Amino acid sequence: MEKLVQPAKNESLYRSADSGSANQYRIDVFARSVREVVTGAGGWIVDRVLAGWIVTVITDAADDAERAGRILGCEVTFRSAEADSARPRPYGIALSSALYSTDAQLQRCVTDAFDHEIVEVSLIGARPSCPSDPRLRPVTYRPSAAAVAFKAHSLAAAGIPVSSVAITERFRSAVLTGDEDEQSRRVTRHLLTDDGVAASSYR
Repeated sequence: MEKLVQPAKNESLYRSADSGSANQYRIDVFARSVREVVTGAGGWIVDRVLAGWIVTVITDAADDAERAGRILGCEVTFRSAEADSARPRPYGIALSSALYSTDAQLQRCVTDAFDHEIVEVSLIGARPSCPSDPRLRPVTYRPSAAAVAFKAHSLAAAGIPVSSVAITERFRSAVLTGDEDEQSRRVTRHLLTDDGVAASSYR
C-alpha cells in the first residue's frame, strides 16, 4: 500500500538539524538534470531545506536550469566536479528514477547502502519500468504550502508549466539505521566517480 506523507507528520523525513549531531543533515540528490529534480521532488527539497537540511543536487552535466534549483534552496553541482572535491558525507542519497534505471553503477551503490544499513535512500518519481529493491516502499509526499509556492517559482524559472506538474510527489524510499562508518563513505565515493573506483573525496 502506498503511503501518504505530509511534512508535519513524518519524523523520519524531518529530523531536526540539531538532534544527535552538531552538523546539519545533508542529502545528495543525483539526477540527469535540474529540471528532473524540480519537477519530481521540488516540494520535498524545499521542505527539507526549511527544516534545516543541506541539499545538494548533483547532475551529470552543466544545466541551464541551475537557477531553478537554487530557488528551491539547494546547492547545484556536477558529478565530474564533485569526484575530485572534499565534501562532507551525506546522511542520505536520493536518485531520479530515470537516472537510476539506466546506471548500473548507481544501482550497485544503492544495493551496497542497503547491505550496510547506513543511509536514507530515495528514488524520485514512480516509473513502472525502473528496477527497485523491495525495501524501497512507495511514498506519496504532500509538500507544505510554502514548498508548493517555491516549487511553482522554480518551475517557472525552468520553463516548465506549473499546471503540468502534480502537487504531490511520488517516491520509493527507505530510512535505514546503522553505524556511520567507512562503509558509508565508500558508498558515496562510488556515486561520485564514473568508473566506480573509490576516490578520497569524502573525509
